Amino acid sequence: MVSAHSGDLIKIDGAVGKEFTGTNAMGGTITDPTIHATSVAKTDATALIKGGKEVAVTQQQNQNGVVIIVDKMVLRDNETDFFVRVQNNQSGQKAHFYAFNSKLQVGNQQLDEDSSKSSQYGEIPSDIFQG
Repeated sequence: MVSAHSGDLIKIDGAVGKEFTGTNAMGGTITDPTIHATSVAKTDATALIKGGKEVAVTQQQNQNGVVIIVDKMVLRDNETDFFVRVQNNQSGQKAHFYAFNSKLQVGNQQLDEDSSKSSQYGEIPSDIFQG
């Protein structure tokens, strides 16, 4: 039994079964396939990332006791994903991190985050409490 909540990502392996027809919360009729699951597991947003070249980065910056760590990046034809952690163990106060303010420096070009994709893969909370 997997305990899931709204917004959780679930990986299901199994076979497609017969159609199910029912009524949704708005009173509309829906028809969906059933799935005969052989396994059900909670997963995270990294399960959505397919292909690409993984590059270990392991670099960090410390600004006033807030440490931003880039663990790795995955390069693909149409996007680059960064695996980032923010630690606030030494600042003495609450810090703020806004991914939309982050920039990628490539040569002499500065690139902005594509915010349309961040909700697919998860986001770092904007308020980073001490500890």
